[in-house]
Amino acid sequence: EKLLTDTIEALSPAEKAVARAIHELEDLERREREFEKESQAFAEATHAQALEAALKTVRELQKREDSIRVDSIMANNAADKAGGDKALKALQEPQKKLSTDAALAAKDLAAAAEKLGKDKPPAGAEAAKDSAERALKQAAAALADAPKAMDAAAGKLGEAAGKDAVAQEELAADHLKRAEEALAKALENEHKRVEAAMTDIANKQAVLRGQTDEVAGRLAGLAQAAEGPDAA
Repeated sequence: EKLLTDTIEALSPAEKAVARAIHELEDLERREREFEKESQAFAEATHAQALEAALKTVRELQKREDSIRVDSIMANNAADKAGGDKALKALQEPQKKLSTDAALAAKDLAAAAEKLGKDKPPAGAEAAKDSAERALKQAAAALADAPKAMDAAAGKLGEAAGKDAVAQEELAADHLKRAEEALAKALENEHKRVEAAMTDIANKQAVLRGQTDEVAGRLAGLAQAAEGPDAA
Protein backbone atom coordinates (compact mmCIF):
# COMPACT_ATOMS: atom_id res chain seq x y z
CA GLU A 1 0.00 0.00 0.00
CA LYS A 2 2.88 2.37 0.83
CA LEU A 3 4.50 1.53 -2.49
CA LEU A 4 1.25 2.35 -4.31
CA THR A 5 0.96 5.64 -2.39
CA ASP A 6 4.57 6.55 -3.17
CA THR A 7 4.02 5.72 -6.84
CA ILE A 8 0.94 7.92 -7.03
CA GLU A 9 2.74 10.77 -5.30
CA ALA A 10 5.53 10.52 -7.86
CA LEU A 11 3.11 11.17 -10.73
CA SER A 12 2.69 14.59 -12.25
CA PRO A 13 -0.71 16.32 -11.88
CA ALA A 14 -1.58 15.39 -15.48
CA GLU A 15 -0.60 11.76 -14.93
CA LYS A 16 -2.65 11.67 -11.75
CA ALA A 17 -5.66 12.99 -13.65
CA VAL A 18 -5.23 10.29 -16.30
CA ALA A 19 -4.87 7.57 -13.65
CA ARG A 20 -7.96 8.87 -11.88
CA ALA A 21 -9.98 8.84 -15.12
CA ILE A 22 -8.87 5.29 -15.96
CA HIS A 23 -9.85 4.17 -12.46
CA GLU A 24 -13.28 5.77 -12.90
CA LEU A 25 -13.77 3.98 -16.23
CA GLU A 26 -12.86 0.64 -14.67
CA ASP A 27 -15.38 1.25 -11.89
CA LEU A 28 -18.09 2.19 -14.39
CA GLU A 29 -17.38 -0.97 -16.39
CA ARG A 30 -17.65 -3.04 -13.21
CA ARG A 31 -21.04 -1.51 -12.42
CA GLU A 32 -22.22 -2.18 -15.98
CA ARG A 33 -21.31 -5.87 -15.59
CA GLU A 34 -23.30 -5.96 -12.34
CA PHE A 35 -26.37 -4.56 -14.11
CA GLU A 36 -25.98 -7.18 -16.84
CA LYS A 37 -25.88 -9.91 -14.20
CA GLU A 38 -29.06 -8.53 -12.62
CA SER A 39 -30.82 -8.58 -15.99
CA GLN A 40 -29.69 -12.15 -16.65
CA ALA A 41 -30.95 -13.23 -13.23
CA PHE A 42 -34.51 -12.25 -14.20
CA ALA A 43 -34.35 -14.49 -17.28
CA GLU A 44 -33.12 -17.40 -15.19
CA ALA A 45 -35.62 -17.03 -12.30
CA THR A 46 -37.04 -20.51 -11.74
CA HIS A 47 -40.16 -19.32 -9.93
CA ALA A 48 -41.44 -17.48 -13.01
CA GLN A 49 -40.78 -20.51 -15.19
CA ALA A 50 -42.62 -22.76 -12.73
CA LEU A 51 -45.66 -20.46 -12.75
CA GLU A 52 -45.73 -20.32 -16.54
CA ALA A 53 -45.53 -24.10 -16.90
CA ALA A 54 -48.24 -24.66 -14.28
CA LEU A 55 -50.56 -22.09 -15.83
CA LYS A 56 -50.17 -23.67 -19.25
CA THR A 57 -51.09 -27.08 -17.80
CA VAL A 58 -54.17 -25.77 -15.99
CA ARG A 59 -55.43 -23.87 -19.02
CA GLU A 60 -55.12 -26.99 -21.15
CA LEU A 61 -57.25 -28.86 -18.59
CA GLN A 62 -59.77 -26.02 -18.62
CA LYS A 63 -60.00 -26.17 -22.40
CA ARG A 64 -60.73 -29.89 -22.31
CA GLU A 65 -63.34 -29.55 -19.55
CA ASP A 66 -65.04 -26.68 -21.36
CA SER A 67 -65.20 -28.76 -24.54
CA ILE A 68 -66.78 -31.70 -22.71
CA ARG A 69 -69.27 -29.39 -20.98
CA VAL A 70 -70.33 -27.72 -24.25
CA ASP A 71 -70.75 -31.13 -25.91
CA SER A 72 -72.75 -32.36 -22.91
CA ILE A 73 -75.12 -29.40 -23.11
CA MET A 74 -75.61 -29.91 -26.84
CA ALA A 75 -76.23 -33.63 -26.40
CA ASN A 76 -78.64 -33.04 -23.53
CA ASN A 77 -80.62 -30.57 -25.62
CA ALA A 78 -80.60 -32.69 -28.78
CA ALA A 79 -83.96 -33.08 -30.50
CA ASP A 80 -83.16 -36.75 -31.08
CA LYS A 81 -83.31 -38.17 -27.54
CA ALA A 82 -81.68 -41.48 -28.48
CA GLY A 83 -78.90 -39.71 -30.37
CA GLY A 84 -78.40 -37.30 -27.49
CA ASP A 85 -78.14 -40.12 -24.96
CA LYS A 86 -75.59 -41.89 -27.14
CA ALA A 87 -73.54 -38.68 -27.42
CA LEU A 88 -73.63 -38.21 -23.63
CA LYS A 89 -72.39 -41.74 -23.01
CA ALA A 90 -69.61 -41.23 -25.55
CA LEU A 91 -68.32 -38.37 -23.38
CA GLN A 92 -67.86 -40.59 -20.35
CA GLU A 93 -64.38 -41.85 -21.26
CA PRO A 94 -62.96 -38.42 -22.17
CA GLN A 95 -64.25 -37.14 -18.84
CA LYS A 96 -62.65 -40.05 -16.98
CA LYS A 97 -59.37 -39.44 -18.78
CA LEU A 98 -59.51 -35.78 -17.87
CA SER A 99 -60.08 -36.68 -14.22
CA THR A 100 -56.95 -38.85 -14.23
CA ASP A 101 -54.90 -36.15 -15.91
CA ALA A 102 -56.15 -33.49 -13.47
CA ALA A 103 -55.16 -35.64 -10.50
CA LEU A 104 -51.67 -36.13 -11.94
CA ALA A 105 -51.37 -32.41 -12.66
CA ALA A 106 -52.31 -31.60 -9.06
CA LYS A 107 -49.47 -33.82 -7.86
CA ASP A 108 -47.07 -32.21 -10.34
CA LEU A 109 -47.97 -28.73 -9.12
CA ALA A 110 -47.51 -29.76 -5.50
CA ALA A 111 -44.10 -31.22 -6.39
CA ALA A 112 -43.18 -28.03 -8.26
CA ALA A 113 -44.09 -25.98 -5.18
CA GLU A 114 -41.95 -28.21 -2.99
CA LYS A 115 -39.00 -27.94 -5.37
CA LEU A 116 -39.37 -24.19 -5.59
CA GLY A 117 -39.28 -23.98 -1.82
CA LYS A 118 -35.80 -25.49 -1.89
CA ASP A 119 -34.47 -23.29 -4.69
CA LYS A 120 -32.34 -20.25 -3.92
CA PRO A 121 -33.82 -17.20 -5.62
CA PRO A 122 -31.81 -14.38 -7.22
CA ALA A 123 -30.92 -11.52 -4.87
CA GLY A 124 -33.97 -9.37 -4.18
CA ALA A 125 -36.44 -11.98 -5.45
CA GLU A 126 -37.03 -13.83 -2.18
CA ALA A 127 -40.55 -12.43 -1.66
CA ALA A 128 -41.47 -13.10 -5.29
CA LYS A 129 -40.30 -16.69 -5.02
CA ASP A 130 -42.32 -17.20 -1.83
CA SER A 131 -45.39 -15.74 -3.55
CA ALA A 132 -44.96 -18.10 -6.49
CA GLU A 133 -44.62 -21.04 -4.13
CA ARG A 134 -47.87 -20.10 -2.36
CA ALA A 135 -49.66 -19.75 -5.70
CA LEU A 136 -48.49 -23.19 -6.80
CA LYS A 137 -49.73 -24.71 -3.54
CA GLN A 138 -53.10 -22.97 -3.88
CA ALA A 139 -53.44 -24.12 -7.47
CA ALA A 140 -52.47 -27.69 -6.57
CA ALA A 141 -55.11 -27.76 -3.82
CA ALA A 142 -57.82 -26.39 -6.13
CA LEU A 143 -56.81 -28.80 -8.87
CA ALA A 144 -56.93 -31.73 -6.44
CA ASP A 145 -60.62 -30.96 -5.84
CA ALA A 146 -61.52 -31.24 -9.52
CA PRO A 147 -61.24 -35.04 -10.08
CA LYS A 148 -64.06 -35.79 -7.65
CA ALA A 149 -66.47 -33.62 -9.63
CA MET A 150 -65.11 -34.99 -12.90
CA ASP A 151 -65.65 -38.56 -11.77
CA ALA A 152 -69.21 -37.71 -10.71
CA ALA A 153 -69.77 -36.12 -14.11
CA ALA A 154 -68.42 -39.22 -15.84
CA GLY A 155 -70.84 -41.35 -13.87
CA LYS A 156 -73.79 -39.21 -14.90
CA LEU A 157 -72.64 -39.19 -18.51
CA GLY A 158 -72.63 -42.99 -18.44
CA GLU A 159 -76.25 -42.86 -17.30
CA ALA A 160 -77.06 -40.28 -20.02
CA ALA A 161 -78.15 -37.94 -17.22
CA GLY A 162 -77.12 -34.81 -19.08
CA LYS A 163 -78.39 -32.17 -16.67
CA ASP A 164 -76.68 -33.75 -13.67
CA ALA A 165 -73.51 -34.32 -15.68
CA VAL A 166 -73.34 -30.66 -16.68
CA ALA A 167 -73.79 -29.59 -13.06
CA GLN A 168 -70.77 -31.66 -12.02
CA GLU A 169 -68.78 -30.43 -15.01
CA GLU A 170 -69.46 -26.84 -13.98
CA LEU A 171 -68.28 -27.68 -10.46
CA ALA A 172 -65.09 -29.16 -11.91
CA ALA A 173 -64.67 -26.03 -14.05
CA ASP A 174 -64.96 -23.88 -10.91
CA HIS A 175 -62.10 -25.80 -9.27
CA LEU A 176 -59.97 -25.38 -12.39
CA LYS A 177 -60.81 -21.69 -12.46
CA ARG A 178 -59.59 -21.25 -8.88
CA ALA A 179 -56.30 -22.88 -9.83
CA GLU A 180 -55.99 -20.74 -12.95
CA GLU A 181 -56.71 -17.51 -11.08
CA ALA A 182 -54.12 -18.21 -8.37
CA LEU A 183 -51.41 -18.84 -10.96
CA ALA A 184 -52.43 -16.04 -13.33
CA LYS A 185 -52.44 -13.48 -10.52
CA ALA A 186 -49.02 -14.56 -9.26
CA LEU A 187 -47.58 -14.49 -12.77
CA GLU A 188 -49.09 -11.06 -13.44
CA ASN A 189 -47.48 -9.72 -10.27
CA GLU A 190 -44.16 -11.28 -11.27
CA HIS A 191 -44.31 -9.68 -14.71
CA LYS A 192 -45.01 -6.28 -13.12
CA ARG A 193 -42.11 -6.76 -10.69
CA VAL A 194 -39.70 -7.71 -13.47
CA GLU A 195 -40.89 -4.86 -15.71
CA ALA A 196 -40.35 -2.32 -12.91
CA ALA A 197 -36.94 -3.77 -12.07
CA MET A 198 -35.82 -3.87 -15.71
CA THR A 199 -36.96 -0.27 -16.20
CA ASP A 200 -34.95 0.72 -13.15
CA ILE A 201 -31.89 -1.10 -14.48
CA ALA A 202 -32.30 0.52 -17.91
CA ASN A 203 -32.48 3.96 -16.32
CA LYS A 204 -29.37 3.29 -14.26
CA GLN A 205 -27.55 2.02 -17.35
CA ALA A 206 -28.49 5.21 -19.21
CA VAL A 207 -27.01 7.30 -16.41
CA LEU A 208 -23.95 5.05 -16.42
CA ARG A 209 -23.46 5.53 -20.16
CA GLY A 210 -23.58 9.29 -19.68
CA GLN A 211 -20.96 9.06 -16.94
CA THR A 212 -18.82 6.79 -19.11
CA ASP A 213 -18.99 9.21 -22.04
CA GLU A 214 -18.03 12.10 -19.76
CA VAL A 215 -15.01 10.26 -18.32
CA ALA A 216 -13.94 8.98 -21.74
CA GLY A 217 -14.15 12.52 -23.12
CA ARG A 218 -12.14 13.84 -20.22
CA LEU A 219 -9.53 11.11 -20.73
CA ALA A 220 -9.29 11.93 -24.44
CA GLY A 221 -8.80 15.59 -23.57
CA LEU A 222 -6.04 14.73 -21.11
CA ALA A 223 -4.33 12.57 -23.70
CA GLN A 224 -4.52 15.32 -26.30
CA ALA A 225 -3.18 17.87 -23.82
CA ALA A 226 -0.29 15.55 -22.95
CA GLU A 227 0.70 15.33 -26.62
CA GLY A 228 1.11 19.08 -26.72
CA PRO A 229 0.09 21.66 -29.35
CA ASP A 230 2.54 20.31 -31.94
CA ALA A 231 1.14 16.75 -31.95
CA ALA A 232 -0.79 16.32 -35.12
